[in-house]
Amino acid sequence: MLGLCCRRYRGHFLPANEGGSAVLEHREGLHGRFRRIAELVTEGAVARCDWVVADAVCHRVFGIDPLTEPVHRALMRSLAA
Repeated sequence: MLGLCCRRYRGHFLPANEGGSAVLEHREGLHGRFRRIAELVTEGAVARCDWVVADAVCHRVFGIDPLTEPVHRALMRSLAA
């Protein structure tokens, strides 16, 4: 289920300068959820030694948020295994 959530997230909700503070708050909330779910999926894949899933999720996250440090660490752990 969490993997499906990662696949369904298409990026930021509206540009940052549209819709005012309410939209910005919603946008950041959605993005934060995506990052947390992606971290959980990646950590789970690394724990199961499922390197294909770990790699796929990491690269999906990097396409949206290239500075997500926990996902970078998970990718390094999967590559080192």
